[in-house]
Parts: sequence; structure tokens; C-alpha cells
Amino acid sequence: MSGRNPFEPDDEADRTMIGRPAPSPPAEDEGDRTQIRSGPFARPAETPPAASGAPAGAPRVEGPFNPMPVSLEDFSAGSNPLLAAAAPLLVLANGLRGVVDHADVIRLRRTIVDELRRFQSRTRAAQVSEEEARYGHYVLCALLDEVVLSTPWGVKSSWGQQTLVATFHNEVVSGDRMFELADALEARPGRSPHLLELIYVCLSFGFEGRMRLERGGASRLVQLRDRLYTAIRNLKGPVERGLSPRWAGVDAAYRPIERQTPLWVWLAGIALLLLVLYAG
Repeated sequence: MSGRNPFEPDDEADRTMIGRPAPSPPAEDEGDRTQIRSGPFARPAETPPAASGAPAGAPRVEGPFNPMPVSLEDFSAGSNPLLAAAAPLLVLANGLRGVVDHADVIRLRRTIVDELRRFQSRTRAAQVSEEEARYGHYVLCALLDEVVLSTPWGVKSSWGQQTLVATFHNEVVSGDRMFELADALEARPGRSPHLLELIYVCLSFGFEGRMRLERGGASRLVQLRDRLYTAIRNLKGPVERGLSPRWAGVDAAYRPIERQTPLWVWLAGIALLLLVLYAG
């Protein structure tokens, strides 16, 4: 683990190019390597046009998707604006794990790049800090890279030559900084609680990074996720343990049932009984 503070920008992170040369990249993806004019997420000079008629929610992607066990509402209903802004991408990442084959990976990449730009717009609209938005963007890129490259069709594609982390954040090894951020936020969870929760969600979605190849990596991932959960729980304070806040009954004096039954009910019952006896 590097000793540097992942929240402090370095020369690599501050380069004006978000793209990097890749061996024989597909010609269709040339528009994705653009320059940032200012700030970590300035709008690129050329933006590929989004597909017409695309819904405002989760992006549509061609491919035989399995049913998704998560939805936008799972992330949008809480108080974390960073998680809400990332909701469409998280739903997409979860759905891609169930895709057996994909006929158009280039189109998928364009869809994800467009949605990453919309994520930037949503974080600005929600007044998420620039630092949280920048690292949240990195975390999502790392998650999506790993999801795609964990599939047979992703490995066969040119995705590995032009990952999202390399394109937007100029890093060769996708996802390494995820663990640096997790360690830094575990030590100081109050600095960026929204980002801490987003990293926890990505780990819960199965992000492994380099720990996939390390001995005991699976066990360390479980321990890290548990520690992040504890940090998040401590930040949010104690939670209501009861299933219902009003489970207890009313503290009232005992009243026998006969005192609660109106007189007319008894009279009506007697009249009905007499009517039955008379009719019989």
C-alpha cells in the first residue's frame, strides 16, 4: 500500500489529458480520449451524441440481461447524494454481471461513458464536493472495468486496452486507488462519509481489485467491508432496534367486555333469537 495520501492530488492525477495511448484502440472509440480544460471533470471538447429516446433513469444497453435484483430506488431514497447520483451506474454494473454474451461492446462502452458524464452533472446539481465527485467517479470507473473484464465477452474485447480508469484518470492498474481511499476513509470517516458509503457498496457488489490474486485476499476483503460498515454505522449513530416504534399497547384500566357492549346490541340479539324460535 502506498504511503501517500490518496486525497492529495499528484502529478499523475492532475495531468490535463484524461486519455492515454493504447495499443491499437478501436477507431470507434477515438472520441472518448479528450482533454480536460479545467478541473477534474470539465466537459470534454467532443461529446459523442447520446442515443435518442434514452430514458432519464438507468441507461439502456443492448444484450441479454438477466433480471436485476437492485433498482434505482434502492439508492435514490437515502440521504447520500453521491450514492443517488451513482444509482444508474450501480444498477448497470449489477446487471452486467448476469450478461452471458454481448454483441456490441463498443456501444456498451459509449453508453457507460455517456452515463459517467451524466453522473458528473448530477453531482454538480446535488452540490457534491469536487473532491467527493472526483473520487466517486474513479470508484465507479474501477467497478465497471472489473465487471466487464470479469466476463468472457469483456476479456475478448478491446476493453482491457482502454479501460475507463485509464481513459478518465490516467491510471494503468484499474482500481488500486480504491483500497487507498478505503484505508484513508476508515481512519477519518467523517472527512467524506458519502464516498465511504459508495466504496462500501462497490465492495458489497463484489469488487476485488488486486486482492483477487493475493493469498488471503478474499478474507481481507470481507474484513475491510466489515470495518467500513462499522465506520458508517458509527457515523450514522444508533438505530431503532424494534420492528415498530409503537409496538407497546396502551396502558389503560381493564374494562370487562360486557361494559363495552352497547345495550342495543343485546336487545337486537335477543330479538333475533326470538324471531328464530318463532319461525321454527
